[in-house]
Amino acid sequence: MASIEEVFKNQASGPLERALNLLIVARNQPTTYNSSVGEERRSLTVAASGGMQLIKVIIYDQSKFIKFQNSTTLSVRNCIRKTQDEEQSIIITKSSKVFITQALVTPGRHVQQGNLLINPPAADVLPIQQAIRSPLKQRVSVCGRIVQVYLALTLPF
Repeated sequence: MASIEEVFKNQASGPLERALNLLIVARNQPTTYNSSVGEERRSLTVAASGGMQLIKVIIYDQSKFIKFQNSTTLSVRNCIRKTQDEEQSIIITKSSKVFITQALVTPGRHVQQGNLLINPPAADVLPIQQAIRSPLKQRVSVCGRIVQVYLALTLPF
């Protein structure tokens, strides 16, 4: 069995054929989205622990939603690992295999951290002058009024 650290060692996105044991520590309600064809579909987001590390898991196959309950340990194969903007996640599709397996032991703090992972707190609302000076890695929301809209022009040299 692979661990989360081993799976994301090279930081690349792509298919994951090895088995990965995960304990579901937090679960959101299914959300609805529209596919590129215009078809309405549902997805489920959960937080899972591999024993030492937490990861976000996104499930796109509705038939697998029932297996992803809190405190359930699952063995996952043929899923997709995704790294985007330093955020790591596992994607479960129709071709993924999900089996219930023996229980994993994880630290108690993973439940609170898992809830924060799938439900991040709202960003601070700051005035524009203060948001410009905020640190680069700090998440902020800017409220204001649009006073002028213009198009960027490319000038020939």
